[in-house]
Amino acid sequence: MLSYMQIIPPMDDDKMDGVLFIAALPVFYFIIAQTAKRCHDRGDSGWWMIVPLYGFWMLFADGDIGDNEYGPNPKGLYYEFEDHNSPSPIDQVDGDGRII
Repeated sequence: MLSYMQIIPPMDDDKMDGVLFIAALPVFYFIIAQTAKRCHDRGDSGWWMIVPLYGFWMLFADGDIGDNEYGPNPKGLYYEFEDHNSPSPIDQVDGDGRII
């Protein structure tokens, strides 16, 4: 469009292919980086992205709950553990069996 307004002179196809290739490099890097991050979210190595159909599996599978070897869960999902040091209602009973 800019070439039609004569701001940028029109290019032949060979030069345009080179420009499109250079413009596509950041997009390609972004896709590879995000796929590796998703593999790490699942607790897998980034090399799993080269397995056929593994990317399709990652679309529907949940990540690891809690921390894994690659870091914390990006969604902040963790298992809830009961605090065994705090008294539960069954521990708070008087001598007659009544709950305090």
